[in-house]
Amino acid sequence: MAKPSPLLLVLCFALAACQGSEEKQPDVDTVDVPPLLTVDIEQDVQEPERVPELVGVLPGHFPGDLPLYAPSSLVDFGSTGDGKHYVNLLSPHGRARVAGELEARLRRSGWTVELGPSGSRSLRKDGRRVQLVVEDSAPGATYRFEY
Repeated sequence: MAKPSPLLLVLCFALAACQGSEEKQPDVDTVDVPPLLTVDIEQDVQEPERVPELVGVLPGHFPGDLPLYAPSSLVDFGSTGDGKHYVNLLSPHGRARVAGELEARLRRSGWTVELGPSGSRSLRKDGRRVQLVVEDSAPGATYRFEY
């Protein structure tokens, strides 16, 4: 009688092993269990609501009675060549919203607001003059006071 090849023996053992491992799995019923614990979060400490604010420190010579739009971030400040100072700020809100709200705040603070060329605004109060320019800055808006 001829000897069986080793490959044939391995295949026979593998086939026998596969047939033996296919056992029927028992049927399992799924049951929803109600929660055993309820947690009352009413007394948990809540984070206080943040009010819009200015991020950055304005220079000491910035006019204290000039209202700012919040939220805003101070981007840049310095001096112009003609002896004036400027402050550039950035807001996440759009140009129309920032310009409208700033204009209303300026008027309530006693500033006279005149619309100038290219949407700039001339502000006057107590003999002082300030220029305000509000521009789109995707996303948001930048505004610049020159005083």
